[in-house]
Amino acid sequence: MKILDFGRNAYQFSLFFKFPCVSDQRVKEILLRLAGESKAFQSVSKGEPPNLLTLSAGEGNESAPLFQLKVGTDSLTLFAGWFVSYEKWMKWRDSLVPVLAHVLVGIPNELVLSVFTQCSSPIPADRAKRPAEIPELKYSLELFQRFLPSENRERGNSYAAFSDAQGKRTVEWWLGGFVGVVPIPGYENVLLNTRLNILGGSADLRSVLESHVLWSDNVLEKFHSNFLSLFIKT
Repeated sequence: MKILDFGRNAYQFSLFFKFPCVSDQRVKEILLRLAGESKAFQSVSKGEPPNLLTLSAGEGNESAPLFQLKVGTDSLTLFAGWFVSYEKWMKWRDSLVPVLAHVLVGIPNELVLSVFTQCSSPIPADRAKRPAEIPELKYSLELFQRFLPSENRERGNSYAAFSDAQGKRTVEWWLGGFVGVVPIPGYENVLLNTRLNILGGSADLRSVLESHVLWSDNVLEKFHSNFLSLFIKT
């Protein structure tokens, strides 16, 4: 997959529940399977409710990228960054999705609030084009010119969100700014979020999760290849 990465990309896959659904027994099973049997994680840190614990592997540097599973009473989150290729993230994520689905057996799909994925792609400021340098933005800039002169548009950020008619799937992105992430000096951040909001009561959870990550991978690749690449100096 063609994903723009300047060494600072971070990835997230989350399940959010409408109510506290992650019981002590489920937490124990997660620990036994991932920190005990498979040794997928090397350290475990305890948090305060609703954030119960974080399982970690790596240090977040080039030689040992960070991989985490964050367990809350109402959420489960896989995280990887930084210096992690998207292919490596996909392989690691896809190996754990069946485990999470197994641990969650018995929880009705109706209690799942959403399935969420995120890619954070910080871009060096000197590699980002000015809007006037992007031909595809010509008509948008002419529209903005009607109320905002060019000298007031030298810097900026943007946000957009879309969904299908039923609101089942949503896609949103930020260009510039640092919504929900810690700023990195000298970088402009780009976020792409995809969300599945309606799972369907009769669907197998594992199939739902695997289908969603395939869809989100496809959206992300097209976003980077056909849209974000327009904003990057070659």
